[in-house]
Amino acid sequence: MNYLYIVITMLLSYLIGSIPFGVVIGKFKHIDPRNEGSKNIGSTNVLRTMGPKYAALCMMLDGFKGFIIIFLIKWIFELDIVSFIGKIDILPVYGLLSILGHTNSIFLKFKGGKAVATSAGVIAALSPIVGVSMMVVYLIIFFISGLSSLGSLISTTLAVVAGILEIIIFKEIKLLENSLYIAFYLIVFGIILYKHVNNIRKLARNQETRFNVGLQKKLNEDKKSENNINNTITIETVIDDKEHQL
Repeated sequence: MNYLYIVITMLLSYLIGSIPFGVVIGKFKHIDPRNEGSKNIGSTNVLRTMGPKYAALCMMLDGFKGFIIIFLIKWIFELDIVSFIGKIDILPVYGLLSILGHTNSIFLKFKGGKAVATSAGVIAALSPIVGVSMMVVYLIIFFISGLSSLGSLISTTLAVVAGILEIIIFKEIKLLENSLYIAFYLIVFGIILYKHVNNIRKLARNQETRFNVGLQKKLNEDKKSENNINNTITIETVIDDKEHQL
């Protein structure tokens, strides 16, 4: 194996990451998420414009494209990437290229999504426990609050902290060998934070859109029932008042 192999596989990582599954899925519904809702290609906007089934599919595919190439190199083919560049493990570079492919897709004139699902897929391939935990935390917060952006920001922050701590604690602080892992986590955090700047502003003003899911759905239903009861009581009161007047 040689450096040409590295270049080819890195290019492949970027191209796989560039596949805009949100747009591809939209073709079957004759909906382009870039022209609807928040105009984002990610699963949140797919949920908004196409429904939960398509959103779940989009999330899985976006995560899968971040996961697959690192999984193949690290776990299936068991290639020793470290040996290519001295002692430095360059696997995180593959993951970062997949993420950059999603945020700057060559198929969308270098535009793209916010890369939360793709980042989770990459992290799951690099560190299964951290990656799966990131997904679980996101889903828990989303189904409790109805706020996808809040789930994305909190789950990413926790994943970055956990990933760096894992390196420090379990990899004996081999700074040179694992420097790209630490850099990867920090860059991912920066990318996702940057992509969510508008969402952060809306969250601060309590103006972020809440999805009608999970606990939020139950709260909305309870509130609706309460309003219906209050309206009924009001109508009955008005009728009683008119009857007394008569």
